[in-house]
Amino acid sequence: MRLKKLLAGVLSLAVAISIIPAGKLMAASTYPINENVFHDANFRAIVKTYDTNNDNELQPAEASVVTTLNLNGKGITDLTGISAFTNLESLYINNNQLTSLNISENTNLQILEATGNKFYYLDIPGTCTDLARVLKNGTVSTNMRNTESIYSMRYASADLRIRVDAN
Repeated sequence: MRLKKLLAGVLSLAVAISIIPAGKLMAASTYPINENVFHDANFRAIVKTYDTNNDNELQPAEASVVTTLNLNGKGITDLTGISAFTNLESLYINNNQLTSLNISENTNLQILEATGNKFYYLDIPGTCTDLARVLKNGTVSTNMRNTESIYSMRYASADLRIRVDAN
């Protein structure tokens, strides 16, 4: 009797999965290269260069090979979609027009350079435990490996606050 119930449950699950379109199962792992996912046109144009199969989507295999992004001086105002690059280790975003940055999904990030932007508040989440260097106006530099707070920093601009979350 138990075996029949188990087999019936497995069969029901298999039928349910088979009626879900394949695209729906993969939707969370692919990123359409459009304004809804990558808001900034300049950033979107750079993302398109990593679309090696030219399907106008950033596939996991395409994004996973990117460990460094040099976006210096590209006129970028919004990095929404940066989370697609989950293996990103180095991010250079100097001399853009950024006012905020969400790198909470970029957990492999080790280097972040962000001089010449318009940040007021730069939040370094606790998920970025390997972040080794943060530069703002060329003077903020610290090692934050496995730390829960920043102990000493120099700021080139008094209006910048940097916070590191423990979680």
